[in-house]
Amino acid sequence: MQDFFIARQAIYDPRQEVRGYELLARSNAQENSNNLPGERATASVLVNAFTEIGLDSLVGEQPAWINLTRDFVGNDLLSGLPRRRIVLELLEDIEVDRPLLNQVRRLKAAGSRIALDDFLYRPELEPLIELADVVKVDIRPMGWEAVGEHAERLQDAGVTLLAEKVETPEEFAACQEMGFHLYQGYFFCRPKLIQGRRMPANRSVVLQLLSELEDPGASVKELERIIRNDVALSYRLLRYLNSAAFMLRQRIETVRRAIVMLGLDRIKHWARILALSHVDDKPSELLRIALIRARMCELQALHEGLQEEADTYFTIGLFSTLDALLDMTLEDIVASLPLSERVADALLHHQGDLGRTLACIIHYERAEWACVAEGCNRLPRLKDDYLDAIAWADQVSSQLTD
Repeated sequence: MQDFFIARQAIYDPRQEVRGYELLARSNAQENSNNLPGERATASVLVNAFTEIGLDSLVGEQPAWINLTRDFVGNDLLSGLPRRRIVLELLEDIEVDRPLLNQVRRLKAAGSRIALDDFLYRPELEPLIELADVVKVDIRPMGWEAVGEHAERLQDAGVTLLAEKVETPEEFAACQEMGFHLYQGYFFCRPKLIQGRRMPANRSVVLQLLSELEDPGASVKELERIIRNDVALSYRLLRYLNSAAFMLRQRIETVRRAIVMLGLDRIKHWARILALSHVDDKPSELLRIALIRARMCELQALHEGLQEEADTYFTIGLFSTLDALLDMTLEDIVASLPLSERVADALLHHQGDLGRTLACIIHYERAEWACVAEGCNRLPRLKDDYLDAIAWADQVSSQLTD
């Protein structure tokens, strides 16, 4: 089995609920290649990933979206994929001719769903539009007028419209107005900044709670008071600690007992997670991404023998989406929390060992393979850690919502 990088990018509906994941991969030997052989290697790696890793581990119950090159459209390996669980994306540079259309028709007849990637209208694409279930429009290279014209034309064709590379909440709103049905990009990881109005109460409470939890001078007694004063937090913490996930022999009935059994650092660890899960008007995927980053950062610390630093690494990953969760600038958040200069520099500027680890993990998450290859060679087992973190985050997320 050839080693490879693999990542996923969520696809959202208008309510910012996940409706699928595009799988992005690159073989280590070809990570910087954009020529056809490199794309073939990517497609082959994806197919191998289904048998080596399994769809459930990668995408759960959501469909997997897979990029296909021209030569791979007719590949017999596609017959081995679970067609009802995948969407096949035809890349934008595919030449449309009779053999291709016949191959796509056979895929459709076998039950495959077809998407056109990075779509830019040309008359010769009309036959493909008729066969497509989804058309993905990259909003970055064209102006809003052209995006609107594409949306109007494609709505008349009866396909599902997906806006890709949506980077800000404002772009997301604009695409909604134009009638797009699905969205892909990092808009949900960007804050919708609050200007001229008071921060919503639930976010203010979360920020205050995080500030108290991060106080390095907080004693066991003080931590107990902080958690007990937040009735919802103390209830959820005790419920979670007594769940099957911890397999504790004795039931924990009080916050003090929890601190004694698990220790100060571990209680802070779980209290941070539960505090962030209080923000209930944000997409659940945002917290899941924070958990994945946190777990990956923690695992890197453990690989490097930094057991005493593991919780700090975890916190860096968890806090990396605070700006989007709280709709504040990260600078304002860091200024509000009693964080060390080292942690602040890592969050704001990706400086130091903490910051470089976080930066590499974000590059990996976004499938920025050139950056991964150039700057992250010192980090071992990134792919394995990513898969471990996905499974862990999914488990924690399900426990939090039970």
